[in-house]
Amino acid sequence: MTRRQRVELLLDHYGDPRRYGVLSGADAAASVGNPECGGWVTVYLKTDGFRVEDLSFEGEGDTITIAGASLLMELVLERGLTLDEVLELSSGELVAIMGRDIVGRRTKNAALALGALKTAVREYRRARLSGAAM
Repeated sequence: MTRRQRVELLLDHYGDPRRYGVLSGADAAASVGNPECGGWVTVYLKTDGFRVEDLSFEGEGDTITIAGASLLMELVLERGLTLDEVLELSSGELVAIMGRDIVGRRTKNAALALGALKTAVREYRRARLSGAAM
């Protein structure tokens, strides 16, 4: 993909983010913010206990933050990732899709949603374990 195509992809995801909004009946949600830029992302997660069934997000931020979140939602759902696979995802993979030359120093912005998603998975597991212990 050329640089121009990657820029167009990011602008498309920024202008029309996929999976944007509160996910009704979510099993977990987590918010992460970046005080340096003022951006934030909340990710909503629905799971069958093993695999991600559905995802959505809300947030505010620059093009890299919102497009990164939108691209992450598509990536996870298209691949049908398990919760373990989500925890293994690297921000480098997401940055590579977006284009390292475009993301530049804003890797925190690009990975904001990934941090929120991983936190939601951990929160889901923690709540499930504490509920099972009762």
